Amino acid sequence: MEIYERIKLKMKEKKISQSSLSKTCNIAKSSMSGYINGKNIPSPNTIGLIAKALDTTTDYLIYGKNDLDEDFDKDLNIIIETYKRLDLKNKKHAVEDIKYLLRKQKIENM
Repeated sequence: MEIYERIKLKMKEKKISQSSLSKTCNIAKSSMSGYINGKNIPSPNTIGLIAKALDTTTDYLIYGKNDLDEDFDKDLNIIIETYKRLDLKNKKHAVEDIKYLLRKQKIENM
């Protein structure tokens, strides 16, 4: 997914029109149209303005990654490294505990 596609997606999620986004960012409507249609690439400063107006990060608009992805990656790495250090008996317990939590979550979400 490209920058312009992520801008469109966030605009749709936030229910923000192109006109409104242009006004909030103080960017000409024609320039914003070019960014949204993928005809022009916004400058780093402009990406920052758009990200702020869409309540997202520049990393999300540029790379498609947000802080939650990074937190998830860190958490997953901690879980994997911890699991590797367990002996076989405790690895089995860890798997059973995870299965239990999934069953519990399923019941709570009914």
